[in-house]
Amino acid sequence: MRDEPEQIKQAAEAIGVDLAPDLSANDAKLVVVLSAPPSLLRRQDIVAIAAATTLSRSEVERIILRAVTDRLLTPKWRLTEAGQEFPKANRRGDRRKSTIATNSEPYYPQKLRIPRE
Repeated sequence: MRDEPEQIKQAAEAIGVDLAPDLSANDAKLVVVLSAPPSLLRRQDIVAIAAATTLSRSEVERIILRAVTDRLLTPKWRLTEAGQEFPKANRRGDRRKSTIATNSEPYYPQKLRIPRE
């Protein structure tokens, strides 16, 4: 059996989420489940959510119940406004992508240039 931090890391990678490093284990799992594809949440498919997140089925049930009681999900498992903001606030910030060095003078083909006299 995997230890909890490794399990959370794998679940986040499976969903494609980059978690903030200072999250508690329960909050990290909540972010992962709320970040699952919305169609899985709408269908209320615990097995599919568990498969997508690599978390156990009982854990997903517990997390969904917590999300409903915390009003992050409606009783029909729709994300509330708070439920949409919670994962965004607890993800690692966007990493700045390095800029690609380009030629300062853009290439302009000879045939398209106006001839100089």
